[in-house]
Amino acid sequence: MPPVARVEPLTTTRRLSGPFDYALPEAPVAVGSVVRIPFGRQRLTGVVIALAEDSEVDERRLVAPTEVLAESVPADLVELALWMAAEYCSTPARALSLVLPPGGRALTTLWAEVGDIPGDSEKLTARQRSVLERLPGPVGADLAVLRRLERRGLVSIAPRERRRAPFTIAGEDRHVEPSADQRTALEALRAGLGGAFLLHGVTGSGKTEVYLRLAAECLER
Repeated sequence: MPPVARVEPLTTTRRLSGPFDYALPEAPVAVGSVVRIPFGRQRLTGVVIALAEDSEVDERRLVAPTEVLAESVPADLVELALWMAAEYCSTPARALSLVLPPGGRALTTLWAEVGDIPGDSEKLTARQRSVLERLPGPVGADLAVLRRLERRGLVSIAPRERRRAPFTIAGEDRHVEPSADQRTALEALRAGLGGAFLLHGVTGSGKTEVYLRLAAECLER
């Protein structure tokens, strides 16, 4: 039997107990690949969580993912997500959604490309020639002009998916000096590392900074 991909569908329902076995698609996949899968009458997005040499499902009943998406999840984050699901009584799908690449849902835009190259005899306005010169590209505010050109066979217009790019501002980490209360907490926790502690403080008092400093110190050891 050829190898199979074990896929966890990304759905919020708790009644769905995966993973589910799929035949390998033509495109290469690995642990962490994000794929589109047929699931009953639906088409769902899923994450490959393992590759296996055999399956309890008859080979003739296995179907392949319909698409392998460009984004993927590192294998160690897949392992982390599955651990989180088991540790915190969640579902693999919900945990995997936390480690998926950012980008949001795909946007569908109208995309225009030049069709038949207009000859010298084609009567085009200056605006129409200007629009043709910028193609291929999104329709934008030129939809009315492009529709008229489409009827003449000079352009083709079709929907196209594109991913939202997350807006980020890169900046240097700033150095933060702990407050007097934070220093007191840090000293007490350092002296008793290995035990269980409750760090009490109101929202905004700086508890997270204490956690992060202790975690960094543990990682350096």
